[in-house]
Amino acid sequence: MEQDKIVYEKHPVSKERKAELRRKGYRILDERFKPQGYEYPEDLRPEKPQKVENMRVDDPNNETTEDQRREYLFAEIERLDGKRPGANSKTENLEAKLAELKKTEE
Repeated sequence: MEQDKIVYEKHPVSKERKAELRRKGYRILDERFKPQGYEYPEDLRPEKPQKVENMRVDDPNNETTEDQRREYLFAEIERLDGKRPGANSKTENLEAKLAELKKTEE
């Protein structure tokens, strides 16, 4: 029996990323369960979140997906606050939190 291919990803994982990994035959586990010495497959390295700070998701000329926008917001809030917001946070709440953190940073 062939061993399942397992990839360890930081959760929450976007719908697009899940679909991509599953198409390639991987099972997805939270990175906190990653065994010592695990090496991430080179062909699966996740792309760094694009800087989409000034883009609006609802702008028809904008190609940024909602998941990309949210991932950027999560990453920036975690960088500034030291804590990652809850996965169920609404996008507008994340945007308000980031604006508040940037004000206090100045």
